[in-house]
Amino acid sequence: NGPSDASAAVVVDSLPPDVELESMTASQGDCSEANQTIVCELGTMDRFQEVTIKVVVSPAREGTFTNQVVVSTSQTDPNPINDSAATVTTVEPAADLSLTKSASPSSPPGARAGELLTYRLVVSNEGPSAATNVYLEDEFPVDASFLGVTTTQGTCRKKDSIIGCNVG
Repeated sequence: NGPSDASAAVVVDSLPPDVELESMTASQGDCSEANQTIVCELGTMDRFQEVTIKVVVSPAREGTFTNQVVVSTSQTDPNPINDSAATVTTVEPAADLSLTKSASPSSPPGARAGELLTYRLVVSNEGPSAATNVYLEDEFPVDASFLGVTTTQGTCRKKDSIIGCNVG
């Protein structure tokens, strides 16, 4: 938004640590990346022209990330105070839980009346963050006798026809 065209306009985007660059595009010029720094050489920009740069990253952890960017040109800028910007982004934890359930003996033929039937439930977390306050609930068949429940993590208890497990 200066009083004249800007030649040799360059944007430098310093990526925060613990993010991986997925892609970068600019509506004008060329961008390159080295050592977590993106440099976009935009060339000449007409007065009041806007150029859009899109940077897509993948954070490796949860937490707060600060991204700083600076623009420069070969001309003297009468208002250099607006030539830099920063944004702070918070990446929330994300857990990808899955559940499988199997019976033993499996069907067919399955268990016969009077035989033991074991249900096995496996909860898995594919991350990327740790899962907290995981609670598993399973409805127990009302026409079966309950003999017990075991878990490799946390505690379980039966109430009426529901088995609840605080996994952690």
